[in-house]
Amino acid sequence: MSQYRLLRCLAAFYALWLTGCATHSESFRVVEKNLANQQPELALQSLEKQKGSRTDEVLYLLNKAMLLRIAGDYRASTASFEAAQQRMGALSALSLREQGTSFIINDSTRSYVGEPFEQVMVHVYKALNYLQLGERDGARVEALQVDLKLRELGEKSGKHLGEAFSRYLTGIIYEDFGEWSDAMIAYRKAYEAYLQDKSKYRIDVPAFLKMDLLRLAHRLDLGEEQDKYQREFGIQDWQDKNQGNAGGELVFVLNNGLAPMKKENSVVVPNPSRGGLVRISLPYYQSRPSSVYKVRVSAAEGGVEGERVENIDAIATGNLAEKIPAITARSVARIVAKQQMAVQARKNNNDALAAVIDIIGFITEQADTRAWSTLPQDIYLARFPLGAGSYTVKIELRDRKDNIVAVREFPNVLIQEGKKTYLSYHWISL
Repeated sequence: MSQYRLLRCLAAFYALWLTGCATHSESFRVVEKNLANQQPELALQSLEKQKGSRTDEVLYLLNKAMLLRIAGDYRASTASFEAAQQRMGALSALSLREQGTSFIINDSTRSYVGEPFEQVMVHVYKALNYLQLGERDGARVEALQVDLKLRELGEKSGKHLGEAFSRYLTGIIYEDFGEWSDAMIAYRKAYEAYLQDKSKYRIDVPAFLKMDLLRLAHRLDLGEEQDKYQREFGIQDWQDKNQGNAGGELVFVLNNGLAPMKKENSVVVPNPSRGGLVRISLPYYQSRPSSVYKVRVSAAEGGVEGERVENIDAIATGNLAEKIPAITARSVARIVAKQQMAVQARKNNNDALAAVIDIIGFITEQADTRAWSTLPQDIYLARFPLGAGSYTVKIELRDRKDNIVAVREFPNVLIQEGKKTYLSYHWISL
């Protein structure tokens, strides 16, 4: 690429950056504020105002889908998720031109395709949308897609992807269809994932999952496996809470808070080889802790405590930490390439061009801070066996000291015999 072409490319991006970057960040702060005020419709309007370039289309569609879900429009949410998936598929192989531009300018010029864990969560939330609508067949399709996506991503990276909750949800869906063997396989994989997640993502094996493993091992007559789980869990006496109960089960999902915000950390250091200053900019996550740490679900005369089943804050942070060496290497390579162009310009006695390349190259060395910010910080789950009938379900959200933060009631929740009823809620406070 010629010096003048590089200059035009850098200058064009700089102009776009000046006019667009601040607008995007300011608009998203408004989105967050609207969500904290329990006004998802206004958040949607704010998101539309900050709709970005074609390279950010996937990110826009993911955030739109989540806002529609929070607003209770599950069908429109699913449609937006599907549009995001289609765009992800089209971008699976980035063009050489786009890769070249990102090398010269910065990573944010590449089309956003979603982090691996975000791609899995698309299927998770599509499944939850279908379950909320009572469309179990659609949820089962997404459960199968979760398996396929995890297999695909695992083969590419060879790494564990923070997949515990997605595995657990597929098990619940398979069990809802009476597919006991498939449910058992999913619960086993979820258990293995939670064991791996315990130290890395700071999350324990849910007690609900332990009982699911015991219950299905008993149902499938897997005596040795049941005994093994009883020893591992320290549970000697247990019983199937659904046994003898002419009813069904309420499955409640709390999406708590907002995922960490990706920001930029820039360091300006002297250039040891030719003087002047160079700038290295890397992304980092800033957590946005929620005030809620406990959830209790009650109906009629009983109730259950919810458990945290996913820590998206820790998964996102861990995922970025693994990528930082590669991000740093690309940043250094860009700086070297820009400096070489400036050196060449000076050799050609074009000091003015060299100065402009240095200045614009310095300014455009920006970190890619894009992320699916409307994901929750973490997810809580409660499984509540109930007799057949119509209930008013009460949700109590509590802080670390067990003080009540908020109470929500859901009237006319129908529990059918032999079936699961799914209910979810998003709580956001900033």
